[in-house]
Amino acid sequence: TALTLDMSAAGAATFNSNITFGDGHSIGNDADDNLQIASSSGENIIVKSAEAILLRTGGNTTALNLDSSQNATFAGSVTATSLDISGDIDVDGTTNLDTVDIDGPVNAAGAVTINGLLTANTGVVFNDGSADVDFRVESDGHAHMLFVDGGNNRVGIGGVVVPSDVLQVHSG
Repeated sequence: TALTLDMSAAGAATFNSNITFGDGHSIGNDADDNLQIASSSGENIIVKSAEAILLRTGGNTTALNLDSSQNATFAGSVTATSLDISGDIDVDGTTNLDTVDIDGPVNAAGAVTINGLLTANTGVVFNDGSADVDFRVESDGHAHMLFVDGGNNRVGIGGVVVPSDVLQVHSG
C-alpha cells in the first residue's frame, strides 16, 4: 500500500516512500535515511535528526550546516545589512571593514597597521604594562622625530636616536 489514511479524530497520512510533486520536487528520505526536502534542480535540505541540518545547492555542495551544538558553518559569503554577535569572533584570513565601532578594549596579539587617520576621542595610553619597549614617531625628515626609550626612561625630540638625559631636544 503506497498510502494509508487514518480517518480517526487524530488523523494521519502514512506514505511508504518519498512524496514527489508534479514539478519534480520531493519530500522523503535520502540514501542515509535522513529527512530530505529536494528540488528538481538539485538544491535540498537534509535534516540529520540529532546531528545537523544541511542546506545543499546543486552538485551536492553543502552551503550551510547547522549542527547540534548550534554552530552555523557557511561555505560562501554571508551578506547582511546588520549582524549582531554575542560571543567571540575568530577570523582566519583578511577582514575588510568600512567602519569599526568597538565598545570595549581591543587586544591585538600581533602588529596592527593603520593606513588612515587614527582618532582617539578620550585618552591614549601606550605601554600600560611598563614593558621595556620603545615608542617612535617619524616625520618627513627624521625617523626618530619623537622617541621614547622605554628601558632607560628617556625621551628624544628632533631626531635624537639615543637620548642621553631624561629629555633631550635636538634643534638643528
